Amino acid sequence: MPGRQIRHGAIHGIGPAQAAALKRHGLHTAGLLAAMDESVVCRILGGRPAAP
Repeated sequence: MPGRQIRHGAIHGIGPAQAAALKRHGLHTAGLLAAMDESVVCRILGGRPAAP
């Protein structure tokens, strides 16, 4: 798979559990994560979108 794999600690705020959740949803690289809609990422990680 092209791109660097997401590791816990590689992205600020992404720990082992969050990295595993992202991988379960097919988000294996930071580029794929960045391309996702914020609301989808929030549903995966259990957060909520930032205020505008």
